[in-house]
Amino acid sequence: MRSKTSDGQLFCYHGTTIYDSAAETILDGGWLQDSIVDIECAREALPPEIEEMDYFFMPTNNGDTYNVHGSHWSLLVYEKSKNIFRYYDSLKKSNLEPSRILIERLCILLNKDKTNLVIERSEQQLNDSDCGIYVIIFTEVLIKKLIKSSYPPFQTNPDKIFNKSLLELGTGSFSRFMKSASYDSVSDRSSTSSLNKNHESDEYFWCLEELPYSPHIKRKELMSLIRHFSEKN
Repeated sequence: MRSKTSDGQLFCYHGTTIYDSAAETILDGGWLQDSIVDIECAREALPPEIEEMDYFFMPTNNGDTYNVHGSHWSLLVYEKSKNIFRYYDSLKKSNLEPSRILIERLCILLNKDKTNLVIERSEQQLNDSDCGIYVIIFTEVLIKKLIKSSYPPFQTNPDKIFNKSLLELGTGSFSRFMKSASYDSVSDRSSTSSLNKNHESDEYFWCLEELPYSPHIKRKELMSLIRHFSEKN
């Protein structure tokens, strides 16, 4: 029988080890550990098939050398055909600067001199601990919308979506060695200002102000997933 103070290993999935303490963060009120987010987004960084992918989904953490786990999660979505990064944050713009640094590094890897950043409207968390859950929900809702829609250039092939946490490309001291990406434009859809009518349908598609289910529901679903893997290992 495990002692109450031990932190037992539940299972290992694609190189990510899940412990009791990590599973407990899924319960209401817990701040999701990075290992829980990683099992939802576990892929190798920039795989060879990246050239064939239309969208990249990147959970982004504000961790750095002094605070490796960070304190907040947000989501970046790269739409390849339009060279646009879409920023989703359940806590206003708390992760905007770390996201900009990540974009700079990705532009180097993708050989892009310029890009566009759109700050999308998204549902806001009501506590200090739901950011990781919101990133998972944002990702899930957007992927389902893309699969069901004919939004160009999507070809209804889920394999063409790249869902990966690029935490190793997150903030850090070596950013000063990187050249800065040049932003053609930064659009803020979280503001109340009206947008050009030509972008109304695009705006509606990517807007996540109202989600179809709550963080509480998603936490229960994740806990069931953890139990399922635990019973098999």
